Amino acid sequence: DTLSLGDVQRNSQLRSDLASMPLSAYFDDRGVPHFRRLGLSFAARQNPTVRPAFGTWVDRQAEAATIHKRQSAKSYFLATEALEKDEVYGKVRQKAFLETLDASQKHRVEDVKRRQLEVLFSEIRGFEKHLPPGLCEDDLLPCEVTKEEERQNRAHFEKTNSYLIDRLWRFGAKSQWMLRRGGGVSGEAPPR
Repeated sequence: DTLSLGDVQRNSQLRSDLASMPLSAYFDDRGVPHFRRLGLSFAARQNPTVRPAFGTWVDRQAEAATIHKRQSAKSYFLATEALEKDEVYGKVRQKAFLETLDASQKHRVEDVKRRQLEVLFSEIRGFEKHLPPGLCEDDLLPCEVTKEEERQNRAHFEKTNSYLIDRLWRFGAKSQWMLRRGGGVSGEAPPR
């Protein structure tokens, strides 16, 4: 009754003894299993007549993965073609669905903004109660920028950050900043 699956995996003699037992030997006269911790699925897998038909999908998938399959140009072409057809089919279905929506359902800006606020304050239950009176919720949302504006902003701030990373501190000296790269104020000796 104390026999576990770990015991069977560690002991090859025990494993071979259990494999040679008939399925009926795993149970007593009333159908109660002798080895309760092993379970019915373990007993069924030990029987050579039941084993091929018994098991989970994951077991069969692992066995199939061990078989080496040859790759061919034809199979690659067919798989690529199937993926392309699937993508086209998805776009057609999406377009058909969007055509069934009327204009009021397509552009629900209020719903989108509401969802953005919920995501923004996702960790605060009932966040509306905690907002100051008279606050416009639109002011809390991130501003909408086009991809081009975002690209320009990113380039600008990357360039600005590069000034701070400059080891020679050229931009700081050129702009006559009082702070030097070493952390001291201009005219003072750097801390040692």
